[in-house]
Amino acid sequence: MRRYNDRMNRYARIDDKEKLRMAKNLVKSNNKKIKKALDHINRFLAEREENKNTSLILLSDITDIKEILETGKLPDYN
Repeated sequence: MRRYNDRMNRYARIDDKEKLRMAKNLVKSNNKKIKKALDHINRFLAEREENKNTSLILLSDITDIKEILETGKLPDYN
């Protein structure tokens, strides 16, 4: 029972400065993911404009953006 209580209280033992640092890092990470997703969208739109392509957005484009937002990793463009 003690081990369970220790796990439940681990965040209670973190001081306010550490919690703030963790929150800032999370925000920074999320902002990077959003920027990558927007870059991907801009690249997609530029390619459509260049090719005068009026086709619909493909499912793969949506899944690429979803992957960026979830993992922060860019898809392979090759």
